[in-house]
Amino acid sequence: MKQIVADQEKYEIEKSTKARLLTELKEAVQELKAVEQGTKQARPLADLLNEL
Repeated sequence: MKQIVADQEKYEIEKSTKARLLTELKEAVQELKAVEQGTKQARPLADLLNEL
């Protein structure tokens, strides 16, 4: 029974992580499009690397 619960918790975490990743990727693409269109300014590379 513990194994089933552990597997279910792992699945829920992975599902949540996948959904979060997709959301963040969509936001990044939207931001890139805005920069290319000139409606938003790009951040300096140093700021981007510090965020990682």
